[in-house]
Formats: sequence, C-alpha cells, structure tokens
Amino acid sequence: MWTLTYIYLFAVSFILSLIAVKYCKPLAFKLNMVDRPSDRRIHKKETPLLGGLGIFIALMISVLVHYFGIILLYRMHAEKLSPYIGRIFIHVPGMIKVGWSMLGIFVCGFIIFIVGLFDDKFGLPAKLKFYLEIAIAFCIVYFFDIKITLFVKNEVFSYVITIFWIVGITNSFNLLDNMDGLSAGVAMTSSIVLLIASLIAGQLFIGLFLVAFIGVLLGFLRYNFPPASIFMGDAGSLFIGFILSILTIMGTYYIKGSSTLYPVLMPVIILGLPIYDTMSVIVIRTKNRESIFKPDKNHFSHRLLRLGMTHRGTALFVYLVTFCVAINAILLPGLKQFGVLTTAVQTLCILSIISFLEYYGKQQADKKNNGK
Repeated sequence: MWTLTYIYLFAVSFILSLIAVKYCKPLAFKLNMVDRPSDRRIHKKETPLLGGLGIFIALMISVLVHYFGIILLYRMHAEKLSPYIGRIFIHVPGMIKVGWSMLGIFVCGFIIFIVGLFDDKFGLPAKLKFYLEIAIAFCIVYFFDIKITLFVKNEVFSYVITIFWIVGITNSFNLLDNMDGLSAGVAMTSSIVLLIASLIAGQLFIGLFLVAFIGVLLGFLRYNFPPASIFMGDAGSLFIGFILSILTIMGTYYIKGSSTLYPVLMPVIILGLPIYDTMSVIVIRTKNRESIFKPDKNHFSHRLLRLGMTHRGTALFVYLVTFCVAINAILLPGLKQFGVLTTAVQTLCILSIISFLEYYGKQQADKKNNGK
C-alpha cells in the first residue's frame, strides 16, 4: 500500500510541476522577469526567471491538497483508516500540531518566495535580503514552534541554532543556483537520501512530503537541466532551501534504542555539499578581501568549469559528490562512536580530495595563462 502511495504522490507532483513550470515560461516574458547575460552569468541568452513560481505552486497544491484529503478521509472513515493514517503521524505530535506546522511552512515559505521574487524583479540589497531571512526564520520558530533542541532544554539556544540553520541552508541553495540544474539537482539528490533516512526511522509524514518535493524538483529539472530553458530565480532557490531546512528540523533522526545521539548530525552530512560550497565561497571572498555578499564566479561549479568540465558534466559531477557525501548519513543510527568518527572522516576526505583537485587544477590554469 505504502509503495503505491509513494508512486502516486510522486507522479502527481511531477506532472503538476511539469505543467506549472511550462506555463510560467510565457508569463515570465510578459512580466519581463527575464535573466539577461552579464559578466557574472554563464548563460548566453535571455532566459525566463519564473521557474520558482512553478515549483511553489506545484508543491503547495500537491502537499496541501493531499494533506487535507487525508484529514477528510479520516473523518469519513475513521475506523477503517485509523491504523493506516495513524502510522503517518506516529512520530509527529498529532494532526493538529502538524497542521499548524504545515501552515507555518507555507506561510513563511510564501513570504520568502516573495522576497526572492522582489529580488529577481528589482534587485534587493544582499544585506536586506539576509535580514529578512532572519526575520522569517524567527517567525517560524516563535509562532509555529518549529525548532531544533538537540536535547538541550534552553529556549535561547533553540532559537539561535534554528535561525542559524534555516538562514544558512536557505542561503546555501541560493548560492548554489549559479548554473543550470545545480540547485534543484542537489536539492533533489539530498532529498532522496533524506527520504531513505526518514523511512528507516519510520518518519512517514516527512517521507511523504519529501516524495512530493522530489517529484516537483524533477519536473522542474525537465526544463532546467543544461541547457536550461527556464531558471528558478532567487524566488525558487530561497524557497527550496527553506523547505529543506524545515524538513530536516521536523525530522526525528534519533531512533529509540540507539546507543548514541549521533544521528542528530544526519542533516549536516546529508547537506554537506551545499554547506561546503557556501563555506568555500566565504573563505575565497574573505581571502580576496571582498564582501561575502558580493556575487562572483568562485563557486564549486565555476571552479569545476575552469578545470575543463562541460555544464552537463559539472552538474552530474556535483550530483554524484552530493550523493557520495550524503549517503553515509543513513548509517549513523546503527554506529557507535568509532563508526561515527569514521563516517565523519570519510566525508571530510571526499571534500578534501575535491579541494586538492581544484587547487592544483587552478595552479595549472594560472601557469598556462601566465605563459601566454
């Protein structure tokens, strides 16, 4: 039954995304929401920017319609469906609490989508956008009680670490949106691993949400994989980063009976590649004495392109690295201290190998340029 449910939800989300994104293309040209080539862009032609609207609409319809459909079916056939629907909410604090969280996700998700839309259309100052993200993160923590605790009973700690996580991951996917297919593809790859981890932990509600999210992202990638015919814009990248940050907070990674609390590190490893890209860009910009908010061509994808990879090759390589880093995370619940340490070291080694390749590749490129 559950396998068919996942297939059905994935198919519906995928089809909704295909339709919504398709109709956002002509709308973008009508509204002059178009990304034009520039020095810091790698595309060569005008490209519509409203793909994020298609993502938002498809996910909102897919998740909310099915969520309220579940509640309606439960009220009509409570006795028959109680064993099945009860399993969906077994690791979450009940339908009402989840409903309130869902409201928070889409209200705050809509607000951050609008912030991104304004940025796409008018170009918001980076610092203003950053402060608005902090305000939105605070709202979802304060009003909707979606927060990280890490088993520490301290409200200030929960607020600070949750806001830091939401803003950090949201911006990571915003920064990743620097090449065709990158942000959506990394989000989809991370979501697949997160889905596996959620199902192992019995998190059916989070799992169903992730299935819908994966379907929507794949539908968008039909138009965004290199060469892209539409971009998600800041509206889309901020929204998908926000959704992933919230889903990782709502998930429960500690399994009862586990010998350690290390599984709570699972989201950090699963989202290791976006975090690596963000941190490396910050380091490079700081080293060059530039503002960390200033856009440039020093992202992971740009560095791979300079090594000679094609756009498609770069996208696929980044997906592979994302998966290789993330997949280790599903082992955490069954590992003891030494196993967790080994997993962490392996993750760092993968990222370090990439860093070495980039570093020596850049040196060779600089020698060739200087030789000319």
